[in-house]
Amino acid sequence: MIDTEKQFELLKEVLRRANKQEKQDYGKLGKKQLAILEKSTAIMKEWHSLSDNDKRSECPKDLSIGASIEWNTQCIVRNTEQISKANQLIELITEFFALEYEAKWLLLSIALRTQPSLTRYLQ
Repeated sequence: MIDTEKQFELLKEVLRRANKQEKQDYGKLGKKQLAILEKSTAIMKEWHSLSDNDKRSECPKDLSIGASIEWNTQCIVRNTEQISKANQLIELITEFFALEYEAKWLLLSIALRTQPSLTRYLQ
């Protein structure tokens, strides 16, 4: 495994050798990943808020049947919202890693095209 410093140097060198279109493509991938991270953070905050509301709303002991049904309905709605947020996060994580995969293949294609003098970073 290459240490982090060498990885960064290799990345800089590969991007230095990239043509204009490759640099633009790599930049677009990074911007898309950043947007996904921002969306994920917002969704996580919403999910935590729902979780906090769940913790604060323990079922009172002496509820009438109607109040108990209403309280349970509110819990089901909150839980459904939490599941929805979790599904959104799973979709975003999947999209993020697909972009990561695409970025690595782009970098690999640049490295292979300009390969001869990049081997020094692997030592």
